[in-house]
Amino acid sequence: MRSAALALAAVVGCVGCPGDDVPCGAAGALVAGPAVESGAAVGFPMLRHDGSRAASGALALAASHQVSVPLGFSAEWVVAVPAPGGSVWVATRSGEDPVAFFAPTGMVTAEEAVAVSLQATSRGPAPPTLVRNPDGAVFLLDLGDDRASHAPPRSWDDGHVAWVTCGGELVVRDGDDERRHRVGALPDARITREGDRLAILGDATTRYTHGALGDDAEGGAIYVVGLDGSETRIGLGGDAVVEGTSAGWGNLQGDGSPELVVTVSNLPGGARHRAYDPDTGTLLGASEPAGGSSFWRHRLAVADGRIVSVRTPHIGGVIELLALDGGSLAHTEEMEGFSTHRFARRNLDQGLLADLGGASPGLDLLVPTQDQRTLVAFEVRGDGLDQQLVELTRRPLDARLASNVFGVDTDGGLVLGAAHEGGDLVLWLASSGVD
Repeated sequence: MRSAALALAAVVGCVGCPGDDVPCGAAGALVAGPAVESGAAVGFPMLRHDGSRAASGALALAASHQVSVPLGFSAEWVVAVPAPGGSVWVATRSGEDPVAFFAPTGMVTAEEAVAVSLQATSRGPAPPTLVRNPDGAVFLLDLGDDRASHAPPRSWDDGHVAWVTCGGELVVRDGDDERRHRVGALPDARITREGDRLAILGDATTRYTHGALGDDAEGGAIYVVGLDGSETRIGLGGDAVVEGTSAGWGNLQGDGSPELVVTVSNLPGGARHRAYDPDTGTLLGASEPAGGSSFWRHRLAVADGRIVSVRTPHIGGVIELLALDGGSLAHTEEMEGFSTHRFARRNLDQGLLADLGGASPGLDLLVPTQDQRTLVAFEVRGDGLDQQLVELTRRPLDARLASNVFGVDTDGGLVLGAAHEGGDLVLWLASSGVD
């Protein structure tokens, strides 16, 4: 795969240009397949539109039933949507035909999986967006040829769609109304949304050459784009960059108004989490540095008034919970030995939050061990500066984790899924009816 060191036009070149995994050309059709209808179910690896990896629904993971479905390849991405009586799952790998199947509620064996035909599909590298329209049509969302090959398109139930072009523009369309924002988006940018505002990492630059996330292009600024066409640029100062693919929305101050949280690198002492006011661009708080010049922090979620992340997931992997305390993002709990990301890969979705059977009213945490052969669930207790992690259960895989970890809320409760390098998609479902 061509290095994305050739990133954004006005900065260092071109994003997703011809010669990359998916060639880009002139603007293509808005939707290369069925249109997303009102009431459609949409699944994408980030799980929530605000950028937090948090799944809806509940599953008592310790008592759940585990089913392994053979795929025929080691999947890079898995996504699912609810369907009557169960859920539809799709597993993808660049260059392979996707595998899609229906998993019924109460599924006990892989033989119960039913193959599903996709009405539109893709063999490209971008994280897939799966859609199931009310009429039962199932397809992978594609917004035409003029898009960065690693940047997934977005769709919302109010009719808006958005994508990143080959030249780094953010395109937002609502029916016939289209707005283009020359933000210099990353080639793998994830668009996040809160209310009527989108956030995207722009001013792509290669001034920080860590390369931990699959290329040398990082964000030089955060852009907040309103559905009304407004645009605000939040600069980082100096040579700092956002080392990530998205800006996450979340309320850390308890006032009901969301902040924007990013991981900022190319700083003395390593990466820091920063929280910004999306209206003014004011820096509201920052964490302590990660401890080394190229040490990274992997933000999983901003939820329940806390930031959940893993510090240095490539070397020791420390789960950390942070809360806003005055002008700082203070550490409230740490636990080491986990890895939610593999160096030089674009998959930032190997952990999630969900209700996994803990007694706490907040969300629990699911992350892989350092060798990525076991998933561990933790209950997160307490709030503010008084938080702790309590282990709930461990669920081993038959081989090393290969894909993201996904959760879908169905009529039978939350179903979790992840693919491993042995070529299976492993599902965890409610154990009702299982001996």
